[in-house]
Amino acid sequence: MFSKLQFFTESEFTCPCGCLTRNIDKDFIKRLHAVRVFVGIPFNFNSTCRCKKHNASDAVKGSETSSH
Repeated sequence: MFSKLQFFTESEFTCPCGCLTRNIDKDFIKRLHAVRVFVGIPFNFNSTCRCKKHNASDAVKGSETSSH
């Protein structure tokens, strides 16, 4: 799917800890791509996906109810 999207890569939607967790909805990414094409400006992501272990790590200290 990502090969069809010119503005986003699979790694942008993968947990940064290296576990390869990707829990982003494919339809959402398609809609996000359509919006990116429409507005004509880049989107910068701070964090798109975290596994539970990475979210709870000392480096992140994410909330247990985090939407990541």
